[in-house]
Amino acid sequence: MDTTSGPSSDRRRLEVRPAGRLVRAARDVDGLLRVHFVFFSALLPVLGGVSVRRTLSPGAIAALVAIGLCFHVFAYVLNDVVDLPIDRTQPLRRRDPLVRGVIRPGQALGLALAAVPLGLALTLAPPLRGGWAAAIALCVGFGCMAVYDVYGKRAAFPPLTDAVQGVAWGSLAVVGALAVGGPTTAGTWVAAAHAALFILLINGIHGGLRDLANDVAGGARTTAIVFGARPRAAGGIDVPPAVAAFAFTVTALVLAVDGAAVWGNAFGYDGATRQAMLAVVGALAVLALGLLGAVLRPHGVVFQVGFRLQMFLLLMLLPIVFFPSLSPAVRWTLGVLLALSVVAFFVGAEDAGEEVQGQRAPEQEGRTQ
Repeated sequence: MDTTSGPSSDRRRLEVRPAGRLVRAARDVDGLLRVHFVFFSALLPVLGGVSVRRTLSPGAIAALVAIGLCFHVFAYVLNDVVDLPIDRTQPLRRRDPLVRGVIRPGQALGLALAAVPLGLALTLAPPLRGGWAAAIALCVGFGCMAVYDVYGKRAAFPPLTDAVQGVAWGSLAVVGALAVGGPTTAGTWVAAAHAALFILLINGIHGGLRDLANDVAGGARTTAIVFGARPRAAGGIDVPPAVAAFAFTVTALVLAVDGAAVWGNAFGYDGATRQAMLAVVGALAVLALGLLGAVLRPHGVVFQVGFRLQMFLLLMLLPIVFFPSLSPAVRWTLGVLLALSVVAFFVGAEDAGEEVQGQRAPEQEGRTQ
């Protein structure tokens, strides 16, 4: 008996189709705007503000979040416009609106450029009234990000452009501090340094290894490629000692920045809080270093889980060291943004299982596209 047709199945299809369209729309938005990364983008100016004033008004918090989101849109959308030719050959990007032609490059470029004056207006206008020092710091961030987006996979020495991108993201913490009145503090520079090193690591190693086969086939130059990583003909990736050394060094530096901040009591915690934070940072450091082994064996499920988990741990370490100093309003704001990022990640994670199994040597990659 056919149970796939009839009034009841028609009703089910009518019920599913709107939900399916909603999911597809959400994936399109995430594909264009990278909603799953908004927590990181908004976190930096907020922590920069907190490093100067622990109690921020709701309006100031909202403005700092909005500045981070303006930078976020500029960074990701401009990068996608510049990298569109190589993204069209990347299986993981096949559903992105730009790759599918749903959004035209000119439209996306207009969106990215519109984020610049909006971010500056938010910095200068009430409730922040950040002044020209904050505006100049934001312009430095936008400028460094543009340099990376245009030259990031074309430079002779990609770690340098990765570092420029790190400076761009780190500048958001400085913008946040100056926007609420400044001057910058030790906490401001902890947030800025963590952001810069975090970006240097995930762009050079995590993203570089994940996208390696397509980058090699497209003639791109990335940190992983320059240090000798190559896709194997039979699948998987050869990771030479130079890549492992770079990954370990930058991971250790990220952990050292946060550990030194707590050890030196940059946040002014009482004795018990400082001891608790040292224990937490130490435990997360051990786990993050342990997961580096999975990151450097980029094949199969172990890599897929390991590199995501390590990225998440290193990302969360920064708000964790700030956490005792955060007001309830800031904690709730960051919690909502984190939840949004997690939901967006799972909505857009349909193809996660294909990420590394599909790595082939460039000549094989070309034959299968």
